[in-house]
Amino acid sequence: DYFGTPVVVARRLCDRAGPGQLLCSAVVESLLAGRQAFSFRDLGELELKGIAAPVGAREVAYDTEQPGVLLTRTPFVGRASEMARLGQKLDEARAGRGALVMLIGEPGIGKSRMIEEFTDHARQSGATVMSGRCFEGEWAPPYGPFAEAIAGYVGAADPDGLRADLGYGAAPIARLVPSLRDALSDVPEPEPLQPDEERFRMLDAVSQFLI
Repeated sequence: DYFGTPVVVARRLCDRAGPGQLLCSAVVESLLAGRQAFSFRDLGELELKGIAAPVGAREVAYDTEQPGVLLTRTPFVGRASEMARLGQKLDEARAGRGALVMLIGEPGIGKSRMIEEFTDHARQSGATVMSGRCFEGEWAPPYGPFAEAIAGYVGAADPDGLRADLGYGAAPIARLVPSLRDALSDVPEPEPLQPDEERFRMLDAVSQFLI
């Protein structure tokens, strides 16, 4: 039940961290100043989604060979009713009735974490999970969430199964996800169309692929 700007900053720093990397704000470094157990590396100012001003960021230096260092997620507590409703929708999807679920709320209340927990559960129960994110800013690519979701699937899929899943949509989807050609080198270039027709072909190909 913690919320507010510090929680949002922490969440965004978690998103920016690479595998095995610990990031924190400069505020945390100042709070721990003088304690020998902690050392930090200055990463400069970072632009974080949802935060108006750049945030001074630090990387936490630690010894990966030290037995006491464990990188784990904190326990997930609460949200039982919301998780139950998501689980019900997953059961309905398995029975052939798809659905759209929208998770809303104030920044920092744990929406991303709840989705992470739910998708972990879905994977463990045998579901295929495809995920993509929207990012604010002019640099965001067109159809970004769909391109990210399909690219993740392409990277893990068996080539023969991928070819069957894509069907006729392989060519237009390859324009959206260039890495598709690394997996299937024989995908042809699609025939050029007018912009409106091109957009329809793209949306139809993605829809049929997901179905």
